[in-house]
Amino acid sequence: MFQTGSYVTYGKRGVCKIEETGCYFKESMHDSREYYKMRPVFSKGDTVYIPVDNQIPIRRILTSDEARECIEEIPQIQPEIFRCRQQTRLAAHYQEMVNTCDLRVLLAVIKECYIKKKEAEEGHRKLGQVDSRFMKCAEDLTYGELAVALDTTPDQVKHFVIDKMKGERSGAAL
Repeated sequence: MFQTGSYVTYGKRGVCKIEETGCYFKESMHDSREYYKMRPVFSKGDTVYIPVDNQIPIRRILTSDEARECIEEIPQIQPEIFRCRQQTRLAAHYQEMVNTCDLRVLLAVIKECYIKKKEAEEGHRKLGQVDSRFMKCAEDLTYGELAVALDTTPDQVKHFVIDKMKGERSGAAL
């Protein structure tokens, strides 16, 4: 069970702060289960109630040391470049990866899409819609978690990650 004030990552909601835990729906819905009351960090005005015993992955966010270690591993991440004309199969490929909620797997999605985007631009094309959608999803989840863990912004993390993917050493340190 997570403590009040903890930061967690919850499915596609990304980083959330647990505000409190309680039985919120006992009277109105006759539901006596205990729920986390959470606020997504990067979606203002939103409140999420999740049963403590839910099935959707919820985990604590990385510590700052774990986040730095993860970023240092980016050059070694070897994405599987999945090419398929069937958009449903491509979406299923990405969905399976995103559903892991594993930051290293999400970084592999970003890296795969970044490679495909670069190839498309070289051919004077745009990145496909499915690739673009899952790249944005993986970026939002990854950069949000790393930003909270490193006490910075998702934009700063994005630039640092892209520099790492290019093999460049940024002068700025996180």
